[in-house]
Amino acid sequence: MESNRDIRIPARSILALRRTLVKELGLDAAAPALQAAGYAAGDALYDRLVRGLDGDVAATSSGAFWKRLAALFRELGWGTLQHEELHPGVGALVAREWFEVDPSTGGGSCVFTTGVLANLLGRAAGNDVAVMQAPCDDGEAGCARFLFGAGPVLEDVYAALREGRDLRDSIAALG
Repeated sequence: MESNRDIRIPARSILALRRTLVKELGLDAAAPALQAAGYAAGDALYDRLVRGLDGDVAATSSGAFWKRLAALFRELGWGTLQHEELHPGVGALVAREWFEVDPSTGGGSCVFTTGVLANLLGRAAGNDVAVMQAPCDDGEAGCARFLFGAGPVLEDVYAALREGRDLRDSIAALG
């Protein structure tokens, strides 16, 4: 029986779940499973995000939308979130004191969040939105940066990052 109830669990439970899935299944199987779970969680979070907007996100200003999204995550205890416009086709959300950052993995572990954000941002935009995690500039503990945009654009950014370019150069290469 499916439930639409919200429950609260300690943040470390998500980290323990991730570690167990990676140990038992391997990273290649665990990451998509956690991302899919995050995407599913995005439905309930989107409903909370648009509550009081009469479902009309398009009528909300960009600044108000990002403040509302940041407030939602802060109120839920996920951490703080700040929007950055990096390029006309790529945005970023910098998350600090983020619940899913796992120090044992060097911080690159927020696949649950990428699923949540892909759902929320895609529904708000009315199109599919790809989300990927990228390193924070300052290397601050508990910091995660999520890039978002169209899939092919993020694929280009990812390819440049894999070649060893930093994020600024990877974004600049988009033109």
